[in-house]
Amino acid sequence: MRWESYPQDSYLSDINIFGLIYPFITKYCIFTIRNHHPIMLSITKEFRFEAAHRISNHGGDCKNLHGHSYILYVTVSAEEPDEQDMLIDFKLLKSIVKEQVLNHFDHVLILKRNKPNEALQALTDQKICWFEHEPTVERMLLFIRDALIHALPTTVQLYKLKLYETASSFGEWENKP
Repeated sequence: MRWESYPQDSYLSDINIFGLIYPFITKYCIFTIRNHHPIMLSITKEFRFEAAHRISNHGGDCKNLHGHSYILYVTVSAEEPDEQDMLIDFKLLKSIVKEQVLNHFDHVLILKRNKPNEALQALTDQKICWFEHEPTVERMLLFIRDALIHALPTTVQLYKLKLYETASSFGEWENKP
C-alpha cells in the first residue's frame, strides 16, 4: 500500500481505498491509497477434540500422561468467492478437517515414537497416534498444516491455524507470502 499526496488549495480531499473514493478534510493535500496486493477474503471454522498425550522429554508435569480439550480454528482464504458466492462451503471444510485431522486426534493418545512410549503401548489397548517428534502444540500444528494444505480445493489456500491446548495457551501457524 502506498500513500501519494498531491498539493491542493481546497479543504476537501479524497481517499481512494480499493477503487472507492472517500472524501476527508485536509488543508493541504489529496491523499490516495493505492493497494498493490490482491484483496484476500478469509473464513474460519472452529473444531473441538479431546486427546491425551505426554511430552516425554519435558522436565515438569507434562511428562506424565494427561489430556486436553483442544480447540482448533482453521482459516482459509481466496481472492474472490466462487460461483456460489462462497470461498468454500463450511460443510465441505468440516468434512475435510474431520477426515484429515479429527479422525487422527479425537479421543486418541498422541505420543512420540520412542522406547519408553512404546512400552506404554503394551499396557493399553487405546488408539495411539504416533509422532516422529514430541506432540507439542507446535508439532501438532505442523501435522495439521501438512494434512490440510493439499486436501483443500485449489480455489482456496490454508491461511491460518490456531490450536488451543488450554483456555489460555495456544499456538498458531500462519501462511506468510
